[in-house]
Amino acid sequence: MPLTDIQIRQAKPGEKQRKLSDERGLFIEIRPTGGKFWRYRYKIDGKENVFAVGRLRGPQRQAVYAALEHDDILAAAFARLLLWTDPAPLPAVGEVAKSWDLYVRTWRPGKPHRNRWDVCYAQAMDALAGEVPA
Repeated sequence: MPLTDIQIRQAKPGEKQRKLSDERGLFIEIRPTGGKFWRYRYKIDGKENVFAVGRLRGPQRQAVYAALEHDDILAAAFARLLLWTDPAPLPAVGEVAKSWDLYVRTWRPGKPHRNRWDVCYAQAMDALAGEVPA
């Protein structure tokens, strides 16, 4: 269940470091010093790892998603982690519907929308085939 802004705002530091879980492995780490940090927990080959998304600057959980939309390097790293941690096999090239299902399962829905997915997928396939000039 996703965290609410009120839960994040009211979370106070304690004697020990603690975690507030959000969705799909995303959580806030609250340190005894009062610092709040977004983290992403994932597993690769059964080994648990944590990816540091960044320091929480405000109570809005949307700030994480905004950072992912504006920082291409952070978004690419996060997307790669999500693909590695998805238990389903990757769809074969050309399987548009299965590619959409993978996108929805591993990434938050939003961009691109389902009604534009087929066109975006075809453009990406053309680019991979070298049909789009650089």
